[in-house]
Amino acid sequence: MLFGNILLARKKISSYETWVSQTSAADIRWQSVIYGNSLYIAVSIIDATTYFMTSPDGEAWTLTAPVEDRYWYSVAWNGSLFVAMDAGSTGTSQRIATSTNGTTWAFSNTGLPGFFKDIAFGDGLFVAISSEVRNIITSPDAITWTDRDNGIVTVGYNAIAYGNGIFVAVGNGVAMTSTDGGLSWVLQSGGSSVFAESITFGDGVFVAVGYSGGVTGTAYTTTDGITWTSRTPATINLWESVAFGGGVFIAVSSNGTGDMTMKSEDLGVTWVTVANPVNNTWKGVGFGNNKFIAVSETGTGDRVMTLT
Repeated sequence: MLFGNILLARKKISSYETWVSQTSAADIRWQSVIYGNSLYIAVSIIDATTYFMTSPDGEAWTLTAPVEDRYWYSVAWNGSLFVAMDAGSTGTSQRIATSTNGTTWAFSNTGLPGFFKDIAFGDGLFVAISSEVRNIITSPDAITWTDRDNGIVTVGYNAIAYGNGIFVAVGNGVAMTSTDGGLSWVLQSGGSSVFAESITFGDGVFVAVGYSGGVTGTAYTTTDGITWTSRTPATINLWESVAFGGGVFIAVSSNGTGDMTMKSEDLGVTWVTVANPVNNTWKGVGFGNNKFIAVSETGTGDRVMTLT
């Protein structure tokens, strides 16, 4: 979901201590945010009207024209193309939204079944994973998609990331890896204890966060997607998203009071709380241009916050 952010800042530039509340372009259910083409892009799921929004600085946001009313859970950037995934359709009507500039979007179908909750880019391919229907799909251009289910892709996948030449997908007690650009997959037994909602890659390490049983916050690290180490999150919140930048991992939560974000400065080993300005339902966090951006699906005039 966060391809490209790693390259923008490998060197730690600050301690990332204070979030600043910002006004989103609309009070709708924002789910994911990414940086590319000198813009932050946020996508939303079905509300009164569904939009995407853009910002050059994470502070002043502009709505796109209304987009199709779908569950746009995730968005990826490959250096020239933004791709957003629809996670709420059924049958073969899963929609893809693509844009080169972040403001004008085109829409098409994958033609394959699945509830595609996350997408990543690596090794020349977009790879999307499903959370409820056993499926994983790949595409070089986000137009033509190929089913890569080889029988081992169990249901329940929530997130995918690329790094070290490896795709790693995680979910509810499952993890799988691909070392050939998403064409074939290996189910990893070490992932049976991994319960994650989000995964990212930075400085040679994959970091995943989430929750187990809807109550207990989780955090994990791995270098290869095979051997996993459980880490202790700063609080037991429901961790929804994690991003890397400036030598720091930042995670956001959908619950809590003043403790809805946490950071790790030692590659995901130890975590400390970063106080948040408002207690919204924070669903997504991204990094770009030396700044973290978080987006929320609740709040009034304060569904974005920035961290520099």
